[in-house]
Amino acid sequence: MFSILSWSGDLTARFARLAPNQLSVYTKLSNKCLGVVDNLFSKRGVAFASSYDALRDLQDQVAFLLKHDYLPSRYLVVYVGDVRLTKPNFAFVNHLDLDNQAQVCQVLKDAQSISVVYHFDQSCAEASLKARRLVASWTPRVNLLEIYGSAPTQTALALPELEVWAFTRNVTRLVFQFEADKLGFLGCFPDLTSLEMYTPCRPKEVDFKSLATTCKLLQTLYLKLLSTTSPSLLDGVGQLCNLTDLAIDILAPRNTFCVNPCLEIPPEVGKLVKLTRLSISGGEVSGLIPKEIGQLTNLESLTFRRTSLLGRLPSELGLLTNLTYLNLNCNPGLRGTIPHTLQKLHRLGCQISLVGTPYVKRIKL
Repeated sequence: MFSILSWSGDLTARFARLAPNQLSVYTKLSNKCLGVVDNLFSKRGVAFASSYDALRDLQDQVAFLLKHDYLPSRYLVVYVGDVRLTKPNFAFVNHLDLDNQAQVCQVLKDAQSISVVYHFDQSCAEASLKARRLVASWTPRVNLLEIYGSAPTQTALALPELEVWAFTRNVTRLVFQFEADKLGFLGCFPDLTSLEMYTPCRPKEVDFKSLATTCKLLQTLYLKLLSTTSPSLLDGVGQLCNLTDLAIDILAPRNTFCVNPCLEIPPEVGKLVKLTRLSISGGEVSGLIPKEIGQLTNLESLTFRRTSLLGRLPSELGLLTNLTYLNLNCNPGLRGTIPHTLQKLHRLGCQISLVGTPYVKRIKL
C-alpha cells in the first residue's frame, strides 16, 4: 500500500514507466502524489452502460490508497485537469446520465493522471475519524478542527483526511491530542493561527522551517515533543516571525530519565520579537540561556522550568521590562542574580518564582 505522507523520489521518472491502462493519482489541494491506480476506461469492453461501475471502481482504488475502508468512496470527487468527472450530487445518485457517461469515458480514455478531493460533508468526515477512534468537529465562529482520542500511534499528525478534504471554511486552529511520530505537512492550512498539541500527543520531530513556510499567519504554538538526541531540534523556530505565544515541553519517554541533556535553545529565538509569552521546559534542555532573549521586549511571561540549563543568567534579561511573570523553577544548573530592572518590576507586582533553583539569588534593592 502506498503512503501519501512518505512518497519520495523522482515522480516524473517513476510515472514515465506506467502501463497504458494506469493513472497516477494526486490530491487536488496540494498536488501530493497518492499512488497509481488502474484505468478501466482505457480497456476494451467498457461501454457507456458500465461507466458508472468503472468510475466507482476507480474511486474505490483511490480510497484504498488513502486507507479509507470505512469512508464511502462515493464522496471522492475526481478531476482530470480542471474537468470534474463527478457531479456535485454524485454521492446521492446510483447512476450517471447518458451525457455524463459519454464525458467520463472520453476524458478518462487517454488520461495519464487524475486528482481527487473529498466532497465536504460533516457527518461523513466525523464518521471517518470516529472509525479510527478520533473525532472531528467544526464550530461556526471559531473555525476549529479538533482531533483527539486514543488511537494507535500514527505516522504523522497530519492525517490523510486533512490532506484531501476540501474544507468549506478556513481552518484557523488545529488541536492534536493523540500519538504520532512527527507533525507532517500542513500546507492545506495557510490560514492557521493556532497549533496546539496536548498529551498524549508527543511527536519526535517538527520541521519548523516547513511550518514557517506553509503557515505564515501562525501566532500560537503549543508543542509537547518526545525527548530527542538532537541538539538542533528547535532549528528554524526563529522563522515563525508572527508568533505571540510559544510553549515547548520536551517530554522524556515513559519510565526513563534524562541522562545526557543536549537540546539547546537557539539564538534565533531572539527573532520572535512579537512574543508575549515564552515557555520552554524539559530535562533535555541544556546549554546557556541565549543573550538574544533580551530582544523579546514584548514578553509578559517567561518560563524556563525543569531544565538542565547551565551558567549565569544573561544580563540581557534586564531588558524585558514588560514582564509580569518569570518562572525559573527547578533549574539547579543556573546561577547568578535576578537583574535589578526585574527586581524593581517584582516590587510593582511582577511574579518571580525560583523554587528548586538554589543558585539564582535576589538582591535587596
